[in-house]
Amino acid sequence: DIVYSEEILDFRIEKCSRVENKSLGTIDFYYQGGREEYGIHGNHLQDAGNGNLLCFRTIPEEPVVFQIGSCDAVAALRGATVVCKDVKAIDLNC
Repeated sequence: DIVYSEEILDFRIEKCSRVENKSLGTIDFYYQGGREEYGIHGNHLQDAGNGNLLCFRTIPEEPVVFQIGSCDAVAALRGATVVCKDVKAIDLNC
């Protein structure tokens, strides 16, 4: 079985920091900016309590394909570099 992530834009994932969540056994990627910069007006993203937003979460060894949206090859590469060690594949949506 393969699991596909939601599509996340390159400039958003490249501004994320990787955090090992030991209590859940997950790898979390937190966006290092506020809701306004991210373009979120609702409350559907989890706030880390310090203004950072949970952008992507995965379980180690889960067969997840990370979908990245981009119109620039260099920006897509920068974004993919952030998550490449924690996913099985990268799917580029142009």
